[in-house]
Amino acid sequence: MDREKKGLAEITSAVVLWSTIEVATKYLDTPTPLSLAFTRFAMGSVLLFPLVLRSTAGEERIGLAEVGLGAVGGFLGITLTFSLYHISLMYTRASTVATIISAVPLFVLPMSICFLGEKASLKEVLGIVGGGVGLALLAYREANFSGSPMWVSFALGSVASFSAYTLINRELGKRKNPGAATSLSLLFGTVLFLPVLIVEKQPLFPIVQGPSTILSFLIVLYLGFIATGAGYLLFFRGMDTVSAHRGASLIYLKPVLATSLAFLFLGEKLGWLAYVAIALVVLSLAITVE
Repeated sequence: MDREKKGLAEITSAVVLWSTIEVATKYLDTPTPLSLAFTRFAMGSVLLFPLVLRSTAGEERIGLAEVGLGAVGGFLGITLTFSLYHISLMYTRASTVATIISAVPLFVLPMSICFLGEKASLKEVLGIVGGGVGLALLAYREANFSGSPMWVSFALGSVASFSAYTLINRELGKRKNPGAATSLSLLFGTVLFLPVLIVEKQPLFPIVQGPSTILSFLIVLYLGFIATGAGYLLFFRGMDTVSAHRGASLIYLKPVLATSLAFLFLGEKLGWLAYVAIALVVLSLAITVE
């Protein structure tokens, strides 16, 4: 497997892990979503922190410029993104949030061209736009189940913030290495979550109301170490080998997988429009990453 194919496989693995987050969060039934966000990113930071130590001890030390980028990226991609994300999840269904959050490729495409000077082929543009159409169909379907309209502004803000973080962390990873860059941003994002918890008067650790205490504890461990720590590491390792817009296009898989998981585990119903949208997204991905 060549380097680019390996990178695409790593990104796909990360998206598969991320696709389980909404269903797992819904199962926990927590009234403290910000505490859950803080806990899972703190656990991910612990898992990846040795990568920062290894980089710091090496010949190419992490300087103030890298620390600054890590802090900005951590705030945008962790603190702000997932404050908005977990709040939006309180107002609507798991599949709804997963659908809107997955609009990241539509934001990354113009941002990578304008700010990173990347070039996109017509095929890649058509693939990403086609996937966006499929995403719009899913969003239209979800409009019937959206609950409070507040989720729209929170979810879109989360998308924009994470898209900017993707580009920042990718560039930081090129300066040092993707593992150290990801760990640094997770660390800063976790620390910057503390003021949010204080303002919102939420505890450091989430209150969970799932039917089983042991299972709820295992789900929290999974969200922190696997879905977050391992997921982020895989995503940015993969992004180091492909163009930003091409790698980000794989995030379109998230609503397809999350909607399927929500159907299987939460009983959320699918309709013909959902199947058409899923087929369009899969076809668009085949065009983009071929």
